[in-house]
Amino acid sequence: MIAATRSQADFLLLTGDKNCMKALSVIPEAIYQRLCGRVVCLEQIILKLIKVKGFEFVRDRILPMVSCDRSLQFCFGYSTPAPEESVILGLTGCIDEIEQHAPDLLADL
Repeated sequence: MIAATRSQADFLLLTGDKNCMKALSVIPEAIYQRLCGRVVCLEQIILKLIKVKGFEFVRDRILPMVSCDRSLQFCFGYSTPAPEESVILGLTGCIDEIEQHAPDLLADL
């Protein structure tokens, strides 16, 4: 997916693969710099949706499919739905973890 951006002058790379994003900190500096500010993670998108559409709207659409993503299970709760504050803290924590491993990589939404 990273190689596909090589020929693009203007792009955003949207991904839910946190292991890939964390590993990007060890790729060649020129490639890393080209990606900086152009990667959007799943948790950023969900936080943005919560701000735009509201927590209940997003929660009601994610919970039926929460088993598809481990971090979403953690944030939204698996057997018992988590409250909004807890979900937002969890999503923010996932984003912070990516930023610790790969500084400046994530786009500013």
